Amino acid sequence: MRHCVRSGLLCVFYFSPGQWKESISGSSSFLFFGTERLLAYYPPQQLVPLDVSGCRVCVLADRAHTGASFLRQSKIDANKCESSMSLEGSVETALLLSISGVGAVIVNQYAATVKDNSQLLCDWLRGMLAEGQTIVQALQTWRQPSSPEDIPPPDTNGEKAKAERETVLEESTTHQDINSRTYNAVLYGLPHIIFKPNS
Repeated sequence: MRHCVRSGLLCVFYFSPGQWKESISGSSSFLFFGTERLLAYYPPQQLVPLDVSGCRVCVLADRAHTGASFLRQSKIDANKCESSMSLEGSVETALLLSISGVGAVIVNQYAATVKDNSQLLCDWLRGMLAEGQTIVQALQTWRQPSSPEDIPPPDTNGEKAKAERETVLEESTTHQDINSRTYNAVLYGLPHIIFKPNS
């Protein structure tokens, strides 16, 4: 297992179920950055009995896929029953963590890329640790798309008008892509938690 602790935030990258239990039970915050689903690594039935009321925030940058991780997870999922698989969904994961005592859970709703998850964590942690924002303010900052460049004034000339329409269409499509990426992560639980970095 490789991990680091900074400002009370424990980051775990690869772990066994026993290490996962020890990590989340003994931390005020827990961050998961990895491929596939968190509860595909740690069985849901082992999470519910845990008392993790000391963990205020759990950030799950999961549901990213690589070719190797997808193949591995597909083989594992083939041996699971439907009821067990249903507990590994985003909402179900947030509910199970909340039942176990976690104050707030940030989790992806659907599939993401490793790059998007990395950018989410960088922006979110920067807001939380450097700017003193609440967890929901930091998440909202991540969701703000950059301002689009000014579109040139309309022109009725044939080729220019056609080019302008194509530009607007491209920007509209790009904006939709940004929304699907930035609105993937959602917060369940207490939104007004603030981290205070150790001085």
